[in-house]
Amino acid sequence: SVAQQNVQYVLLAEFDIDKGSTVKHQYPKPCPISENILADLMLPEGAHLRETDWTIFFLRESEKQKANPERRMTKLDKWEKNRRALIQLIDESAFQLQVLEFSESVSDWFIMHDVARCTFIYSGKWDKSSPNMPQIVLQISEVEKPTKIITAVEVNVDLQWTVLSETELFCSFYPPTGNAMGVKFTTFKHMKSCTDIVGQVIKPPKRPEVPKEDNVHKVATEVDDVNLDQQIIVLNLVRTQIDKSVKRGAIVKAIAIATRLQILESFKPLLTLALDT
Repeated sequence: SVAQQNVQYVLLAEFDIDKGSTVKHQYPKPCPISENILADLMLPEGAHLRETDWTIFFLRESEKQKANPERRMTKLDKWEKNRRALIQLIDESAFQLQVLEFSESVSDWFIMHDVARCTFIYSGKWDKSSPNMPQIVLQISEVEKPTKIITAVEVNVDLQWTVLSETELFCSFYPPTGNAMGVKFTTFKHMKSCTDIVGQVIKPPKRPEVPKEDNVHKVATEVDDVNLDQQIIVLNLVRTQIDKSVKRGAIVKAIAIATRLQILESFKPLLTLALDT
């Protein structure tokens, strides 16, 4: 019976530069959870910033699973939702940090400002539905005198934003002129948010085409009945492989198993082997 199985589902997801996060395979049959939800859970925001990462999430719904009769979120809806979240993050973010500069002569970092303020700015109105992104500038200013700018750098590939140390919350970048600059954040959350903004601005996902009317109002068929009265744990492995031959410059995949067993560590070598091959 299903309750006696060690693994209820095996799932494979991949990030597509044109389609976003998608579930590629489900075994032995489709999981009675929306593919959009599964894809977002398996490929969380910022997953591409790490070579390898493990995540855990849970499935628990009513016993009889039926598809939502309402219109499902299209790829364009999802793109606009992510773009809206990015705009909000940029508008609301202000990070306190320490600013350093790299000295070529002694090959070491020196503190420029003990406390500074980092924000992202752009001119004009930014519409979430617009495929174009305005020029985004990373601006670091003094805390006491916000109008006194320490540096202002356009966010693009030339910025070469790099996380040098997650432990020390230390990142570096290159201004238009001069030596490399470093910033040390006060919290991991701030460092991650700032790094996520830079990553999404430098390599924004392509805006999907407007879906045809037939597809927009398509109602999904009923899926198999599955007993999810008992909580199912999903162990998920995300892997980022650098590949200059693809558009994004990297292939981001995730493989997961859904199980009611508590011995998750036992499955890690198997998932690692499966994703490697």
